[in-house]
Amino acid sequence: MGQLKKIRSSLRALQDAVILLNNDDSLEWWNQAAEDLLLLQVADKGKSIFDFINVPEFRQYYQAMTTPNDGVHMASWRDPKRYLKCELTPFGDEKLLIIYDVTRLHHLEQMRRDFVANVSHELRTPLTVLMGYLENFSDQPDMPPHWQRGFELMTQQTARMNRIVNDLLLLSRIEIEETHEFHYINMTKMLTHIYDDAQAYNSEYGHSIHLQIDTYDGL
Repeated sequence: MGQLKKIRSSLRALQDAVILLNNDDSLEWWNQAAEDLLLLQVADKGKSIFDFINVPEFRQYYQAMTTPNDGVHMASWRDPKRYLKCELTPFGDEKLLIIYDVTRLHHLEQMRRDFVANVSHELRTPLTVLMGYLENFSDQPDMPPHWQRGFELMTQQTARMNRIVNDLLLLSRIEIEETHEFHYINMTKMLTHIYDDAQAYNSEYGHSIHLQIDTYDGL
């Protein structure tokens, strides 16, 4: 009994909200941080947790929760500038709910994303200029032989850096997009347009360009 009191005293001292839930999702016990966060009172014992956290993300996570889990992140229902992380751990017929304030971590992660996106965009312009001049100088017929190797290496490295920048921009777009909508693409139409554009650009070069498309109508 004395050990249980020590455990509860330790939980009360935590800055993170700790809530013990019964098998019917009702409040059994909570610490001071949970009381402050959810504005709980003694009379709230036995009430449903959804009476205090009525957020769609939380309800969806709670009902589909599996173990182990990474919890759910969401904006605070009282202060949109605060961000919380909820972790639910079942044991026996009861559940332990821990709510962390991750506002600072969320802001740091947002700063990292903004930094990657901004730096990637800023690097694209000087890289494009460098690649353009390198391509022009490399095509000069009177290029001294001892310079050719240097220009080849510079062209390879700028192309490599350009690929890295494109990867960073792609990563930034993936992280920013909250939802991904999928659309069917008419590949025959798209490839035909590309072929027509290639033929137009090819008028002064005389390359032989062919397009063969095998369509499948089984879907």
